[in-house]
Amino acid sequence: MTRRSFLLNSLGAIAAFSLTFIGCREKVSSKTSALYLPELLSLLVDEKTIREIGLAYISLAPNQTTNTYLISLLMTASDGKKLSNTASASTIRADLGKKIVADFKKGNYLFIDGWVISETEAQQCALFSLSQK
Repeated sequence: MTRRSFLLNSLGAIAAFSLTFIGCREKVSSKTSALYLPELLSLLVDEKTIREIGLAYISLAPNQTTNTYLISLLMTASDGKKLSNTASASTIRADLGKKIVADFKKGNYLFIDGWVISETEAQQCALFSLSQK
């Protein structure tokens, strides 16, 4: 097994486990928190770190500096179709989880502040940091 396939398989397993765990929680998050907080990353770090990652991503992608644009990107399903505005928080989280796994498989990940995160997670962090201003 190559290192790359090991990493991709490991990330897929972590994402699958996380989605199962998230789905089993009693607390139901709102649509806003589903978009603004990357689920797995928010289990590992505090809001200050998420905000810092978001600001670092904005400096790398200065064209992604508005809430509207980032929400539009995040509300686009992994198959390229737009999610309905009436989609539930669990549907949004599930689709974001699929997009994150797809990002890693496609090599769409970044090294920001010592973290390896998918582009989707970085966009969520950016949206969170913009909402904190």
